[in-house]
Amino acid sequence: MVKDGVGLGTIVIADKFPDPPVRFAAEELKRYIFEMSDVILPVRRGAARGPSVVISSAGKAGPKVTSGALPSDEEDAYCLKSVGRNLYLSGASPRAALYAVYTFLEKLGCGFCVPGEDTVPRKRSITAPHLNMLEVPAFEFRSHIDNPFRDPFPIEGNVAVIDWLAKNRFNWYHPVTNCTGEPEFYYRHRELISSQLAKRGLCLQVGGHTMQTWLPENKYFASHPEYYSLVDEDGEGAESVRKAPSACISSPGGRRTVIRNICNFLDRCPEVDAVDIWDADMVCYCHCSKCLQGVTTSRMDGWRKRGQLIGAYAETLEEEILRSAYTSSFIGFLNAVARGVKKKHPNVVISSAIYGQTGVPSLYSCEKLENNVALEVAHLPRDSFVPLAGEPRSELNRRWIATDLTWMEKGDRVGVYEYYHSWTGSVVYPQVNVIAEDLRFLHQIGVRRIVTDQGGWSPTNIYAAARLLWNPNKPWHDLIKDFCRRYYGRAAAKMEKYWLNLEDGMRGKEGFFGELAPIFGGQPYEGHRESRSWLLSKRKHFVKRLKAILQVTKDPVTKRRLER
Repeated sequence: MVKDGVGLGTIVIADKFPDPPVRFAAEELKRYIFEMSDVILPVRRGAARGPSVVISSAGKAGPKVTSGALPSDEEDAYCLKSVGRNLYLSGASPRAALYAVYTFLEKLGCGFCVPGEDTVPRKRSITAPHLNMLEVPAFEFRSHIDNPFRDPFPIEGNVAVIDWLAKNRFNWYHPVTNCTGEPEFYYRHRELISSQLAKRGLCLQVGGHTMQTWLPENKYFASHPEYYSLVDEDGEGAESVRKAPSACISSPGGRRTVIRNICNFLDRCPEVDAVDIWDADMVCYCHCSKCLQGVTTSRMDGWRKRGQLIGAYAETLEEEILRSAYTSSFIGFLNAVARGVKKKHPNVVISSAIYGQTGVPSLYSCEKLENNVALEVAHLPRDSFVPLAGEPRSELNRRWIATDLTWMEKGDRVGVYEYYHSWTGSVVYPQVNVIAEDLRFLHQIGVRRIVTDQGGWSPTNIYAAARLLWNPNKPWHDLIKDFCRRYYGRAAAKMEKYWLNLEDGMRGKEGFFGELAPIFGGQPYEGHRESRSWLLSKRKHFVKRLKAILQVTKDPVTKRRLER
């Protein structure tokens, strides 16, 4: 491709009418070759003439790989195939062609480890390695939630995440607005966001906790209090009252209003592929007779008025009964909204999370999901440093397996919502070994949809997860080694040992990752303290090791990464 600073090859777009991601793939290859070598390779369309890197989608160019042609039912599959003096980068879709280019750039030594921080080696000569590989994702739906997506955070950070997602072969971008009323932040930046997604071929899901978006209390509560939850007030003999933002999901008028407001949003934002209806991020939910399907219990223990920690399991039989009844009603509500939206926007998916107020569905009373409804089961809380299955054993995690399997019987678009980042601060959240075991297990039981939340940024976790979503059998320690080699330069060996020591130390410790919050100045979740206690006890030791590595690091880029 390049020899002693002289270009020897051409970048060829083989598609007769290339889609934006294919054109962008050629631009990206040209850009990174220039950053590596200061050589500009020409880009042209048509057939290969002379040494060329040929980019195409839908199998329009390039020979078959050894395992056969690109699978027609796997839109993200791609292959890298050397034939004579040419290299063919072919994708089953335009997006997959872009994946092929980024994989090739990694083969040349580039690293896409953290958003906005590419590693690009300097080379006077670039020789394409001989390649013969076919990549097909193990999980067809690979989504990353972008949070924060709101003022005062700069939009440039969100654009950097989009760029990182494509380079690491995710296929869905999911900004959560979590707003009351119109998503103004999204409206202000939708042109930029949609253009960045379109040229990469990524799908877009918008929302988060949106019950208050589609049914804002400041607009409807005064005139229609029946749209909102009926809950008990404090005090013996106190009457039930309506409370926002949680909704009365059995209210016909409330349902019609939600459908109308979602359709209005989609009319304005036709680039959106999926819309969220998540319940309010609070423990309150409606206890009217319709929402609870006529179910009553003799002993409430205060559940009607206050509940318990968000996401926690019901702790009594009474609570389990009520939550199961509410869950069945919520699915009925979700299906009704999906049918209503489908009349005007037939290709849009209505998505929700099994989280907080909802739980395990009743086998018989809970409806099957409409074909335009998606559900992600949020594993919150869980023992974050213990695998779902296998050893060491966690009863809390085993219950999530039962929940996942039960929901998978209700529809084809059911997946798992995990937490591969730490909300409470970046970097310190060693969980790669557990992510690897979990994804192998989830793939074995038939899960094909994975969503991960974001608050802070846990770089080794998400870097490894991105690759495990394609092949969950990759050795997790090799992924940490690969990350360190591409990100930390000459400090790679020491940082690899640092991360592996953290992984080994935290493995098997009980506790939800949110319990690490006090280390970063936040408030802990209730529950086991084993993981938090271990990390606190070792914090000075690991900080001392980092400072020692910093002292001998000369490269300013590596030094900055270590300091952060």
